[in-house]
Amino acid sequence: GAPAILDTNTSTAVRACLAAKELELDISGSVFRVSAEPYTSAKDAIVRERGCRTASHYSCAELGYIGLACAHSAAVDEVHLMTDKVALIQRQKAVGGGEHVVGALAFTTVLTSCPKLMLNVELGDYATVTHRDCGCLLERMGFTTHLHDVRSWEKLNSAGVTFLGTELIALVEQVLPTRFGGNAMDYQFVEEEEAGLPRVSLLVHPRLPAIDEHAVIETVLHELRACPGGGLMADTWRESGTLRVQRREPYITGAFKLLPLHILGTTSAH
Repeated sequence: GAPAILDTNTSTAVRACLAAKELELDISGSVFRVSAEPYTSAKDAIVRERGCRTASHYSCAELGYIGLACAHSAAVDEVHLMTDKVALIQRQKAVGGGEHVVGALAFTTVLTSCPKLMLNVELGDYATVTHRDCGCLLERMGFTTHLHDVRSWEKLNSAGVTFLGTELIALVEQVLPTRFGGNAMDYQFVEEEEAGLPRVSLLVHPRLPAIDEHAVIETVLHELRACPGGGLMADTWRESGTLRVQRREPYITGAFKLLPLHILGTTSAH
């Protein structure tokens, strides 16, 4: 009956709004303080439909917060770069088998109290960088560098869970072929956004014989649990139903390369 503030990951905020709609609960006026994965326009539409809003921040495990949400944002995930804490340079980087060029972010710590010393360190992220006077409190404090559309080219980010590309490569090239047959060309992870919610599909080539899809999913979650901090992450995927198996050929890039992780655009609910 009263607006609330919830500090959580992006997907949980969206799921809370969907649950409120299903149960016909009035949560209007509530604010979600989100991070841990991209906050997109599709997710924002679901939150705003329930009369709520978000403050989307940008952070990393090594440094904590890098960017704080702009109160007068021009994009749903726009943040002020904490230039008292880090210096930023952006450089062009070819990714996705060389098909795309992104503005990679490289950070240098300038605050002595930062937990780690960094010198032009890439976190695997890219973004649009702007400089503008937005009029919010952070701008009046001198933080005029803005980031928006922050994305990762080498990590799988879904439901507040991050797994590195190296961990996914071991799964598709070693673990799954050994357990279920085939080879490294027969499996691929695909990340997409479906009706505002993250979904991760494990593609299994149709030429392989019939497999137990439940066993495949449990194998993936078991292996990811072995990663540092992966226990809670794998449980989140299991409980939210984020991971599914699809029988189809893996996607091939225009350069005829098969990557362990393929990212699709936003799709509508079916």
